[in-house]
Amino acid sequence: VLRPYVPELLKLSMHLLESDNEDNAVICLRIIFDLHKNYRPNLESEVQPFLKFVQSIYLNLSTTVRKLFSLPPREPNTSMNGQGMGGMGGMGGMGGIGGMPGIGGMGGMGGM
Repeated sequence: VLRPYVPELLKLSMHLLESDNEDNAVICLRIIFDLHKNYRPNLESEVQPFLKFVQSIYLNLSTTVRKLFSLPPREPNTSMNGQGMGGMGGMGGMGGIGGMPGIGGMGGMGGM
């Protein structure tokens, strides 16, 4: 039933994996793995693009980690009378990193 749509579904999943948010990317990975598991002979030509995507993630990992976990430089602000950044903390009020509410979701360093 699904066999005629497998190549198109795989291409769409790969596109969303590269361009959509983290939650949808996890779903796309599950779809890609299931398609490769169940329709392996028909998808041999599609393995290489997936492996290139995985390789690009690992090659860019250090840049991504540095960008996500570096604190922006603080600029001196004389209008605050030495009160610091207030409730924003060191992370600038980010709602989480990569859609993960437990990391950075408290808006800064909190009680540290």
